[in-house]
Amino acid sequence: MKFLFTDSHTGKLSSSKIWTHISYSVATYVVIKSVNDATNWEMLLVYMAVVGGSEIAKKILTVSMGNQKSENKE
Repeated sequence: MKFLFTDSHTGKLSSSKIWTHISYSVATYVVIKSVNDATNWEMLLVYMAVVGGSEIAKKILTVSMGNQKSENKE
């Protein structure tokens, strides 16, 4: 579980990872509490889009930054 809170390159605590997990936890709690009502299914869809979209954006940025670093070394 150490990988959830540490930077993979340095092994030190990553404040961005910590705050990301805190915000996802709070959002998940809010969605679970409010989706019990059948009329709030839109909120669940928005929640899934935000969480999924941010993960996709993070992966794209990681790949593009990795490509830029490797091009700069050459």
